[in-house]
Amino acid sequence: MTTLTETAIFSRKFLIWVISGIGLIIILVLLLTLGGTIKNILLPPKPPPATVAFGKLARLDLSEGIKSPVGITYSVETIKGELPSLPSTIKVFAIQPEESSFGALERTKITVAKIGFNQNPKEISGNTVKFQDTKEEDRILTIDIASGNFQLESNYLNNPEIISSRPKSIDEAIEIASTFFSNFNINKNDFPKEKVDTFKYRLDGISLTETPALSTANLVEVNFKRADLDNISVVSPQEKQAPLEALVSKDKVVKAQLSQLFVKKNEFSTYPLKGTNRAFEDLKAGRGTFNKNLKGTTFPIRDVTIAYLETKNPQEFLQPVYVFKSDEGLAAYVAAVDDVWVKD
Repeated sequence: MTTLTETAIFSRKFLIWVISGIGLIIILVLLLTLGGTIKNILLPPKPPPATVAFGKLARLDLSEGIKSPVGITYSVETIKGELPSLPSTIKVFAIQPEESSFGALERTKITVAKIGFNQNPKEISGNTVKFQDTKEEDRILTIDIASGNFQLESNYLNNPEIISSRPKSIDEAIEIASTFFSNFNINKNDFPKEKVDTFKYRLDGISLTETPALSTANLVEVNFKRADLDNISVVSPQEKQAPLEALVSKDKVVKAQLSQLFVKKNEFSTYPLKGTNRAFEDLKAGRGTFNKNLKGTTFPIRDVTIAYLETKNPQEFLQPVYVFKSDEGLAAYVAAVDDVWVKD
């Protein structure tokens, strides 16, 4: 017969075996996990091959940017003193083509009536329609009924009310611009308020001068940039450009432009990239563009990233660019898709 002492001894031994077994299993799991991590660091898995399902792409149009000046000197001044290694492939997204549908003009009339254009169009040329505000004859809206993109113009430079007024606040200007664009069924997720740039201007005669203080400004420019795609930023050819732009006075939008591309987020294909070194050679050869005017003749490169370039001109695909970043917001863009997959 087993005594209580023997039972207690066996229970303690069994408990020790169980604890030891659990500990051994934990150690094995940790070793396997750590081993996999070390393997991935030393021998990283190869990225999946590019699918290039769209075939060769049209050469990316960089003409909306600022042309590279002659005689510029480039220097690599990154933290490591060299150009970074970036992903070798990236998604290219299809763009929905502009197609006018039956009833587009009537739908456009309903839309523009929301912002004060209640009369029939003043002029029609193909898909381009021009409306005039009967209350403010200098307030003109030119809209493409196929894409919905438009330009709003007015004689704000000579408007005494604007010359004598001051915007209430930056937040108020953003809200006025956001409310204005909401009349055009803009997807707020595509152009969130976190992606807004603002610039303050004062009226000097018949021109605008940027000013640092709101107290000296007559107008605030509000630019809505597109939200990131796959954690990659979307940029415009020039710094003070965006798909949605509005110039806002104290209480209204006096000038605006909508020039968005309709990106098919679920229709994409991956393409190989040329790499930062080859892109740098393209930049030095003048095959890039700048987001603003360069001061001087030197361009120190502080960093290089990848972004998508959204132009105002229609394009078939949303393509990537290498962004060579310098100082004070200056950047140069170079087409990123490998030239093998670009049409001659």
